[in-house]
Amino acid sequence: MGSKNSKSERRIIRWLLPLAAVVWFCIAFWAINWVGESKFKDFDPELRLSSEMMSLSMEAELLSLLPVSVGQYGLENIDSDAENVNGTIFHITQGSCFCETLSESHKNTLNEWASSEQISYQNIDVSSMSTLRRFVPSTPAVIVLNKNRELVYLGPYSTGMGCFQSSGMVDERIKPYFQNSAASLRATIQSEAKGCYCATKAPLGLQT
Repeated sequence: MGSKNSKSERRIIRWLLPLAAVVWFCIAFWAINWVGESKFKDFDPELRLSSEMMSLSMEAELLSLLPVSVGQYGLENIDSDAENVNGTIFHITQGSCFCETLSESHKNTLNEWASSEQISYQNIDVSSMSTLRRFVPSTPAVIVLNKNRELVYLGPYSTGMGCFQSSGMVDERIKPYFQNSAASLRATIQSEAKGCYCATKAPLGLQT
């Protein structure tokens, strides 16, 4: 009797495994298509960042809104003082964005690289920071500064289907900058991009 039950269980398992694989594939296919159709948006849909880029004081105004010192703000992966920090990565989120979940792997990979380069990182929730939303039209977004608090990169992690990957546009811009000590490279402000982004609410003075 026990032998017959065991054989039946094995047959059921042999049927369940392929069925589970098919169900998983269908769910994944649906999710990717759903994101592609409903979540692939312009990073700067209202041209908010593009407008700010026209101002000569943009970088100074942006930097005035970001944390100043490692000691004061306890940046997450650097225990030493600010003099030994080569730069800072700010991960910008708003907390209620599905696309931020998709970028989590990319964010973790970027943080691992940052730690190896003595670059600090910090998470900033922009939902309650209307002034910073002037410069961050969508999330997930990244702001990167060098050790002299000069802007290196502002924009999304990646574009298109790259939102699901662990590397992308931000890596292509900032890694050569820090690894080659390329102080002469200009800052990259990436306002033109399309991918899985959630628009931030414009500050009151900028709403139309």
